[in-house]
Amino acid sequence: MITKGTGFDYLSPEIDSFMLSLITETNSQGIAERLGSLLGRPVLIEDKFFRILGKFLMDPDDLAFTKPQLTDPFIKEFVLKIQEQKSPVVMPPLPQYGVSQSRTVFPIVTGDALHGYLHIFDKKNPPVISAEDRTIITKVLLALSIKNLIEDAEIQTREIILGNLYRKLIFKQYDSEKVIQETATVLNLDLTRPTWLIIANVEGPVPNIDKLKAIKSFLFERDIEATVICLQEEYFLILIAEGNKQIKKVTIISRSHHLIEHIVKCYSETQCYITFGRKCLQSGDYYKSYSEALKALDYLKHSISKNQVLSFDSLGIIGLVTLPEDVDQMLSFAELILKPLLEYEEHTPSMQLLQTLDCFLKNDCQFKKTANDLYVHANTLRYRIEKIQEICQLDLNDAEVKFKLYLALKIFNLKETLTK
Repeated sequence: MITKGTGFDYLSPEIDSFMLSLITETNSQGIAERLGSLLGRPVLIEDKFFRILGKFLMDPDDLAFTKPQLTDPFIKEFVLKIQEQKSPVVMPPLPQYGVSQSRTVFPIVTGDALHGYLHIFDKKNPPVISAEDRTIITKVLLALSIKNLIEDAEIQTREIILGNLYRKLIFKQYDSEKVIQETATVLNLDLTRPTWLIIANVEGPVPNIDKLKAIKSFLFERDIEATVICLQEEYFLILIAEGNKQIKKVTIISRSHHLIEHIVKCYSETQCYITFGRKCLQSGDYYKSYSEALKALDYLKHSISKNQVLSFDSLGIIGLVTLPEDVDQMLSFAELILKPLLEYEEHTPSMQLLQTLDCFLKNDCQFKKTANDLYVHANTLRYRIEKIQEICQLDLNDAEVKFKLYLALKIFNLKETLTK
């Protein structure tokens, strides 16, 4: 592939000693420093999610901003052009973000796969790149592409090895504690460290390796020590081990929400659900925690929420339901309480009374917040609530009535999972 209008031939150089040293001996930071020294100008290397992998002579202020590539319409145009055409683009200075120089941004590609971006800065606008510099940059791009292929292979290999260990833990498929501990030691894992087990279900037409790298990029950028493996198509296991400092549940919830935002911004066609169970304090807890996270995920996917986070303990009494006879009784209870509403909705689905009641109870019967969440006028909401009370012959001012309705709705939303 020859890029149009740039003078760059991505396939022309052979692998010489310079490229070989970049591939085998140098990381992205080292490559940025070597290239920057050769060109005598600032250099920046990013992954495809705009995480900085290496930089040379960059003013710290130039990089001290959030990712406008995902939010600024002006910059997004340049990004989309690079992603679609797989060819370099020239970007002007961005003084609003503290970037005073123009630059040429080169895609790091292999075939149709985009791995990241190489930025070459210049005080001139547009940037001027000599024929000699073109040759060097092209060799660096090829080296970076090859290193990415190697990295992908290493990720997949390590994922298989780690996956085997964690599958044995979460499915309780090991004969003795000693064997599992010895396997963990070989992999440099400490199963005695308190660990949060998280399931991320990322749905959408994006390759699994890209979803995996998006999760890893987010965690790495925030200095979160974690192991990420792909359990199966669209399902990922994230294990965050505690160090000297305890990680609170509220922190896990906050990070999970930010991870969802990151994934959806990177891949707008995806939707993501994240759930977790108890903290794992010993090897036997992984099976319990995974089962809990899976139950929370089933509930979340059968509710009206999308791109949400849920912990198992938030299910309350629903999470305790395990026996078939309990399930039958609870389903009967829910159907009895909600039967008038279900029958009414069969004939008048546009009223959305079940959804309205669910939202109203979750918001502690606050009219203003519920109206905002449902995008309806306050008067419309009041009419619906009055209609619900009329149909069910119940008073929503009664605390016991509200509890019964809330519980019935939770069971109803989990009906398919409980039936299984």
